[in-house]
Amino acid sequence: MLRSFNAEWLLARFVGHQQSAALMGDLLEQRTERGAWWFWRSFSGLLLAAAWRPLVGFIAAVVVSAVASSRLMTSTIGMWSTAPLQTTMFVAMASWFVAVYSGVRYGARDALSQVAGAGAMLSTMGILLWRHPAALLSVGAVAIGVALVFILLRSHRMAMGALVTTSVIFLAGYALMAYSSDVYVHHVLRIRLLGSAELEQHPSIQYVILAFLLLGEGVTAFVCAKLHHKFVKRPNPDLIMAR
Repeated sequence: MLRSFNAEWLLARFVGHQQSAALMGDLLEQRTERGAWWFWRSFSGLLLAAAWRPLVGFIAAVVVSAVASSRLMTSTIGMWSTAPLQTTMFVAMASWFVAVYSGVRYGARDALSQVAGAGAMLSTMGILLWRHPAALLSVGAVAIGVALVFILLRSHRMAMGALVTTSVIFLAGYALMAYSSDVYVHHVLRIRLLGSAELEQHPSIQYVILAFLLLGEGVTAFVCAKLHHKFVKRPNPDLIMAR
């Protein structure tokens, strides 16, 4: 029973307590007739069906958000780093992360995937057209129109709230990464000015930055999944097929 409880707890990390209890209840009812081998083989299939999308989605989201960040920062070279531009940059990075994670985990038809995808594309277009005020105003007008449409749709309105909350967590993760790496460089390694020579001499700096970055993105994915489960929940077709 203890091992079955652990199995249910593990499955609940991906599908929620209610669905996990229902699925494990079905398996336990048939365990007496079909045996322990059948039970654990069926549970492994359920766990794989529930876990592959979140894991692949997280990896893809990390890669895409990093690429988007690098490309967008390159496109802003020579521009004044104002607060609106920096805010738009973070919105784009967070939106790309959520759009890819939600798109892989829940599908392109999911409300959160659509809201985050729209936010990612519009914020990216805004950054790329930042030097052209007329085009930037057009993108802003389109963004306001899209936001109004989403607000009128109940499912997308809840998804907008989930995206905003997740974006705040994403920003907090980046702030934690920046602060922690700064503490490590200045107070642990006692480096006053950080340059290429210091980075080559202390490769652990990159490891610390990567570790805190992945930690923040992991928390972002966790919050995203929790908010989606509570406000934008849809049935998991993979688990339905697995049953």
